[in-house]
Amino acid sequence: MDVLIDGHNALHRLGLWGKGDHEQARRTLLSKVRRAAPEAIVFFDARDAPAGIPRRAREDGVRVVYCSRREADAEILDRVRNSSLAQGLLVVTDDRELAGRAQQLGARHEAVAEFFEAGGAPLEPGPGADSVELPKFKAEDFDLPDEIDLEDPDLD
Repeated sequence: MDVLIDGHNALHRLGLWGKGDHEQARRTLLSKVRRAAPEAIVFFDARDAPAGIPRRAREDGVRVVYCSRREADAEILDRVRNSSLAQGLLVVTDDRELAGRAQQLGARHEAVAEFFEAGGAPLEPGPGADSVELPKFKAEDFDLPDEIDLEDPDLD
């Protein structure tokens, strides 16, 4: 199973962000990824990165994709969308929108803490893996009221 990791999301969720410099936090994450799933691909948003950073690299034995033209989420979803075997992909993120969209495309999802606590060993798809269970969203997740009056003239 191929593992696609939302890099900046993982930095935040593992508490690595904001503890020292960003570069050290990134190296710590890559070290954790190498131990958990050495063949994983980590996607980082890199719109404000210094010039000269390669788009793809192998750092600390881990494949890294720096997304300078668009967000890492879009790159991850493209990887899932363009895969001939999406059910063989595991997207590691706590971003609910990314997780839901990846699952709609057929990939599996695992939360950051669960993935790293389990040592990164993704479970193989079991019976019924073709049926995708999407996260249950509520109106409040999108700052919407519980009920919307579609006849309300103030809605434009």
